[in-house]
Amino acid sequence: SKRGFDKHSHEKFVKLLQDLVAQRQTRGVELSFIRFEGKSFAEQVRLMRSSGVVIGIHGANLVNAALFAPPFSAVVEIFPYRYSRNYYLAGSNGGVLYSSWEVTGGQPLRCDHRSDIDYSDPVKRKALEPDMHCRLKYRSLPIILTTKDLSSIETRVAIAIDYVI
Repeated sequence: SKRGFDKHSHEKFVKLLQDLVAQRQTRGVELSFIRFEGKSFAEQVRLMRSSGVVIGIHGANLVNAALFAPPFSAVVEIFPYRYSRNYYLAGSNGGVLYSSWEVTGGQPLRCDHRSDIDYSDPVKRKALEPDMHCRLKYRSLPIILTTKDLSSIETRVAIAIDYVI
């Protein structure tokens, strides 16, 4: 996927994952960073079928996680600022624990005429979200993780790991 963290956020995210895994190493938890670019579809499916927990930024590659993750695995999806979509909730019907987080680090774009709205209420937010053109711009921005984002992602990933082990 072309989506990614800014350099500082990427470093914090990697450290967070390494720390979570280090706390659980005696329980057989391993960490791998995998990029799907250049991998065949069959290889992507094999990787998903052998994964207990998949953590990734929203994008087409996570479809493979949702479709091919084994039962009793987990998917943690990270959405760009103001671009949350719950496409993969149905994965929980197959025994896959699904959790998502939309990052809070970001600035309203000029195309988003609703920048003064409190987006924390999901009902109000759905009715007032930016139009598709503006949402696509949000989707393409580097992802900036705040302290709140890191804490929430850490909680979700810890729950996912503990669910699987």
